[in-house]
Amino acid sequence: MANSEKSPKQNKSEIAEELWPILFLLKCLGNCPLVKQRIEIQSISKSSRDTEIPEATAKAIVYQFYPKISFGIVFHVILNFIFITVNILYVVNVIFRKPFIATSLQDYKNFPSFIRPKNDSECINGYNTSQIELLEILFGRVGALLYQLVAFMELVFSWWTAKDFARFVNNWQFFRQNYEQQFHPYPNNAWHNIARNLRRFKKKLFIIYTAIPALFFIPVFALTSISYLHWANVAFLISSTVQIIPRSLLEDVKMLFSYKILQLFYIEIQKDIAVVVERDKGKVQAETIKAWGDLLDSIQNQSTLLLRTQSTMQLTLVAFSTVSTTIFIFLAVNSKAIENDENKIYFLCLAVGFPIISIARLYFKIISAEKLTMELIARGQLLDEGLKNCVFNFQEQNLGLFLSNVNFGFDLSDIPVKMQISEILSRIRHNPIKISFWNYVTLNKQLLLKILGQILTYIIVLMQVQTSFAGGCKY
Repeated sequence: MANSEKSPKQNKSEIAEELWPILFLLKCLGNCPLVKQRIEIQSISKSSRDTEIPEATAKAIVYQFYPKISFGIVFHVILNFIFITVNILYVVNVIFRKPFIATSLQDYKNFPSFIRPKNDSECINGYNTSQIELLEILFGRVGALLYQLVAFMELVFSWWTAKDFARFVNNWQFFRQNYEQQFHPYPNNAWHNIARNLRRFKKKLFIIYTAIPALFFIPVFALTSISYLHWANVAFLISSTVQIIPRSLLEDVKMLFSYKILQLFYIEIQKDIAVVVERDKGKVQAETIKAWGDLLDSIQNQSTLLLRTQSTMQLTLVAFSTVSTTIFIFLAVNSKAIENDENKIYFLCLAVGFPIISIARLYFKIISAEKLTMELIARGQLLDEGLKNCVFNFQEQNLGLFLSNVNFGFDLSDIPVKMQISEILSRIRHNPIKISFWNYVTLNKQLLLKILGQILTYIIVLMQVQTSFAGGCKY
């Protein structure tokens, strides 16, 4: 009891601490307007088998939207103002072809440099004027406008959903209190395992999503802009590089890392339930099983909250990736329409690399989403059959199958306990976690095949449109 009279202790969330480096980098790039705040909270009472520990005051670190005007929010506003200004200048000068302030940006109208037939009756490399105009509109206007819109929307939705994401991060701290109340003393050291696995996963994500794309995009952008050296062009190059490489890709890192958190919690809950069942065989109460179900519901709610912060932006990215990949592949197929100058090779690298990276981004999201979903898929074994055995394998079974197979050590006539298990299994089987964006798009391998099919369809349509402009030219 003497411990309860000591000064308030630091209540630190390992989950938030592992996530914070990603959020901090996004914060430095204009996204994620969240700050750390220390507050005092009353920790919930913990009860063990024979004793009860009274409530105690603790200092907790919570994450929230800027509570007041500070240097951080001024920096955020100035940085995003610069990004938006550069993007607007690019749209006006390059896409709408209207000279405005940074007129040097109009040099990008000639990237890439297309061949110039004099009229529709003249053919160069099988292309006439109308076909070249179609290619210029697709890349110089449609593709460029889409990119600027997505960069702007990504910024807006990051700020718009910041409060919900802060709730997602903070909830893990309170979830831990409930978790420790049910599995105290710790049979499996779950939080240490989760933090260690998240740390390893984070390192892999940083390598894949920052180092590798940076080695590709930065040289291509830099070499492309050598011919257009001017302060406005340099500002646009830096702005585009920052928005593509670290900021947009770090949003993917934040998303995948959040999915990994949910997945690891399901695995650790399964392990802890197994340890408790084996330790207290014959003594597991209906209230305990109900509490386990409440923990699963908490993770389900966290998943719903996470999807709420991502659905609109991810839908936009899926549509943008589909259209942009189509345009880049179509231009790569029509590489004969590009002048053989020093910029052609850089453009072709961009035209090939961008679709590969876009599809890879979607693929990694799908793999992560399917791993999370599989943790709760029941594989058809009934509870009554599973209660007769206690044979399970953590690495091969998901949570639903594990609960079906575990022997809780009670007589089947114990109706309250049996009802609680049936209720948990019913939730898992009939309301599994599904990574879906507003129920329009579900992240699975079928989605990837559908998008690839759509891209192929759009390319065929564009080729037919281009052929209709051919006139006497052979396409």
